[in-house]
Amino acid sequence: MRPCWLAVTLGLLATALLIYTTDMVSPQVEPMDVCHDFESMDVDDPPLNFDNEGEQPLPFPGEIVNGNYGSAVTRSKLQEWCKSFGIPHSGNMKTMQERLIKFSGNSDAWDRTIPGARRAHLNAKYGASSKPTKTKKRSTKRAEEMFSRSAMAAPITHLLPTETENDQSKQTAHDREQVLSWARKIVESHPYVPLAARKLAVEKALAKRMAGGDLALQENLKLTNARVKELNLRLSHMSAGTDHGISDFIAVSMTATPSSTSPLPFEQITAPNKEPVQLHPATNSVSQISTSAPTSSSAPTRTIILGDGTELMFTEADVGSPPLTGFADDVAGLNRMWDDTTPNWGGTSALEIKGHPIPIVYWKDVYINSNR
Repeated sequence: MRPCWLAVTLGLLATALLIYTTDMVSPQVEPMDVCHDFESMDVDDPPLNFDNEGEQPLPFPGEIVNGNYGSAVTRSKLQEWCKSFGIPHSGNMKTMQERLIKFSGNSDAWDRTIPGARRAHLNAKYGASSKPTKTKKRSTKRAEEMFSRSAMAAPITHLLPTETENDQSKQTAHDREQVLSWARKIVESHPYVPLAARKLAVEKALAKRMAGGDLALQENLKLTNARVKELNLRLSHMSAGTDHGISDFIAVSMTATPSSTSPLPFEQITAPNKEPVQLHPATNSVSQISTSAPTSSSAPTRTIILGDGTELMFTEADVGSPPLTGFADDVAGLNRMWDDTTPNWGGTSALEIKGHPIPIVYWKDVYINSNR
């Protein structure tokens, strides 16, 4: 019986010791102030979760949001992260992990990941620049010193150009007066004419030229008429002193601008033959001269109807060669000779047939080879 009571006593003592020990080790649970603890909670920054390997993910800027240091992370991966964030990538893996942890906790250092200035021939630049700032040129410094001042500041006179002895004018008062006098004479002889007045003067000169023709051309026509009259006088003397009729065309050499009004020499006139003479006009005042030799009745005739209704019948002998004339300097004269059915018709022409002036529009019908 005694051993049984001894065992029971030891068991009770062990139980009491166990209960006492548990009360000493267990923490005391204090009542919680719900309102105070709820206001002090930080809901924006929750604690980071741990992955399956027990490593804490780190927040990184840019494309890599979180970095986990698990068993799959290699040395090359750590070096790639360090290069991307502009931090040193030398050392062992533990050193690089410590640098990444320090960088992850410093959000101000994340600005280094923003790309720098981009040029057309370079890629985006990451990290801090290793090149020092370029020294400003002297001209840039001088411009900043001159123009980067407030309006109330005193002007900087030592940077402005100054007039030296060589820059001063070496002209005397007499020289300046001569130059001014010459300038006044030029202004008086060639006064300024406004643009509107110049245009009006040009229009008046053009209208006068179109109305009266070119003066040089008119003078040329007068000289030509004088030479033709002299030639007609010589022909009349020749026809009176010969038994044969004068025929064939007379070769007359006339230039566009004759140098004088002297009569042609006698040697320039061809010898006469039995054909009738036909001198055709170069101007509207040249008259036709022909002999009294009758025209053969078998010669083909042509007919044109003028603008006034006149039906003009003629033969080839009545026409002759085309007149030698030009209108390069007398466009208005060309308009007056062109067509007798228009108001611009002047009643004169370089070609006349039987006393009728022939407009230029009929010249094709006059010199055509077919009969009308």
